Amino acid sequence: MPATISAAATQDSQDEQVATARRLWVAWQHPQTRSLLPVGCLSALPDGTWLFWYVQGAHNVPDFRPFASFPDLHREYRSTRIFPTFANRIMSRSRPDYAEYLNALDLDSAAATPFDILARSSGRRATDKVRVYPEPTVDPVTKVTNCIFLAHGVRHIDGASERIERLRAGDRLELRTDPANPVNPRALLMDAEHGHPVGYVPEVLLDYVHTVRDYRGAEVRVDRVNPPPAPATLRLLCWLAGRWPPGPLPFTGPEYEPIPAQNRRGSAGSRLRSSS
Repeated sequence: MPATISAAATQDSQDEQVATARRLWVAWQHPQTRSLLPVGCLSALPDGTWLFWYVQGAHNVPDFRPFASFPDLHREYRSTRIFPTFANRIMSRSRPDYAEYLNALDLDSAAATPFDILARSSGRRATDKVRVYPEPTVDPVTKVTNCIFLAHGVRHIDGASERIERLRAGDRLELRTDPANPVNPRALLMDAEHGHPVGYVPEVLLDYVHTVRDYRGAEVRVDRVNPPPAPATLRLLCWLAGRWPPGPLPFTGPEYEPIPAQNRRGSAGSRLRSSS
């Protein structure tokens, strides 16, 4: 008799795939307020499947409308290859400056995957307000957490470009609050020297960085400096390390839960995890 696979076993396999998926949080920037808030999640499963779904936070973002390629807020989208919406945010390998671009992101041009490139670059395009960010890593035993990100707002800070040119990989950056910031009073500046900022922590990472900083302190260092003619958005790649406190892991909570979708299979939305 040929072997059969029960529906329960198939469901368990799907659940395991989703549980081990790599996630990118998709954020949208309001054109007037400039606030950048999470609206969806893009997941890459081990078997090569890509998923996209909207999160509850999308309901709280003023003026947000579903993306044209994902028009239904109440649907989970699946594909055997990366969705064109996100593939178009990755530089083509045929470009003559492809290797140079990945070098600026501190990635190996021969080994980097589409997920790696999106995670490091934030998928930025000049034609829209969409950004993507990876989940920071948290070691399940030691609770050591790490995150790599590009400094934001470089072109809006007087003297930042010149200060960045004097930095070297490994240099320490000091986090400083910016309560008068007109976009977000919880904004965090990164100083090369006290009172001499070189950029901002990305807004989507603020809750995470504040938590690490307030718990046992966050160490931020320069990962890579890209001198001109690199654009301001690529000038400074930063690395953060610290420890995560007991309790829910980063990017969990009601605003990150999926909007209910009847076609969702597996447990893509069951993300109320704990680090304790």
